[in-house]
Amino acid sequence: RLRIDVPLTQYFLYTDSPPSGVDFQQARHVREDLVEYLASLDADKKGMEKALAIYERILAPVRRLPPEILMEIFAWTRNLQSYQLHRLKGSPWVVSHVCKTWQAAALSCPELWNNFIVSHRSVHKKDPCSMLRAIVKRCQNVLHFVLISDLIPMLSQIRGRLPNLCRLYFSSSYPDVDIIDGFEISPRLTDLTIDRQFNQKTQIAFSAAKLINFTDRRVPDPRHPHPSSLNIIRTAPDLQTFHNTNALPSRITPRIRHEHLTTINTCDPCLLSSFSLPALTDVTLSHPPAGFPPQSDGLQALHDLVSHSHCSLLSLRLLETPLNRHLSGILECSPKLTSLSLELFQWRRTDDVCLKSIIAHESLMPHLKTLIFLRHFIRVGPDIDETAAKFVDAVFVDAVALRCRDLMVREIYHPFSMKGS
Repeated sequence: RLRIDVPLTQYFLYTDSPPSGVDFQQARHVREDLVEYLASLDADKKGMEKALAIYERILAPVRRLPPEILMEIFAWTRNLQSYQLHRLKGSPWVVSHVCKTWQAAALSCPELWNNFIVSHRSVHKKDPCSMLRAIVKRCQNVLHFVLISDLIPMLSQIRGRLPNLCRLYFSSSYPDVDIIDGFEISPRLTDLTIDRQFNQKTQIAFSAAKLINFTDRRVPDPRHPHPSSLNIIRTAPDLQTFHNTNALPSRITPRIRHEHLTTINTCDPCLLSSFSLPALTDVTLSHPPAGFPPQSDGLQALHDLVSHSHCSLLSLRLLETPLNRHLSGILECSPKLTSLSLELFQWRRTDDVCLKSIIAHESLMPHLKTLIFLRHFIRVGPDIDETAAKFVDAVFVDAVALRCRDLMVREIYHPFSMKGS
């Protein structure tokens, strides 16, 4: 800022004496400075006008685009993977900071903001709560939480502000987190996934009214059972997929009927014995992990469920589940079965007997397309045959050949050693 301070007039009024030559010289210097300053302002003005002309010339085509087209372009440029909340480069933050037009389009495009990861790195930012509030305001679908204890206080910032949240994913938590209660008011939540690393004792409060897919991959802990899994099915009328490897203390009677559940993944016979699922088509049944009390027969519970529900399975996957006569009963109740997968860590002689009896029935599995036998490794035990899977014989080959000739079986995977090989 230019300051002019030449007290010539004031000096003349006070002293009634004409200015000296030095005063006139000072005035001339001030005039020169003023002319130079005005020239500098004029140069700055011309520079700004030139930059504005270049700016308008470059952005003119984009500015003529309707906001809907601009939003569609932004949606196609987004990364398919999740964005880290703390990374401001290479994310929707950049697009929203180019100009007012781009910012308005970016803020009106919820697809740009619907998949952010909130992790421990976000906490170390200057104002993580403001960043989280901004994301929640712009995000309408997905939040991916890599949760640690430092993030728990931040959840109060989003409670009640997720009316459009559809999918929620939790990755990890520390043992001192007993309950997470920031997502109770999420009326449009359809997908909830809890990853394997998430602490088993941590409970999550959420709205299940519109829930369609529930997946809890945590390793079960007999010290922290979650009977709330029954409440999820009771309170989620639209639920279609239920994956929960926890165990109930006992079966529930009478059975809970659910009209829309099609896919279930569990290791708990008591859970299977507690439901009636007429729409059930896909089942994954695994053996309870070590440390759990002895369970009843999983295949028997599944057979009872299929019979009671009058459903027909399309896909059956058994993980380390001892085979018995109830497998044949399940297959008889499921004539539309297209995929059968047996994945075992140990091969028992009783498994051979069961499969031989099933293969002998040509009427079983008439629509089978995928047949998988997978043994991961051999454990030694009193009832374990560690030499061969003896069900693979001429009868088995003929049964497969018959279905291949009829173009039914399209895929067979069998890593076992064959008898005599």
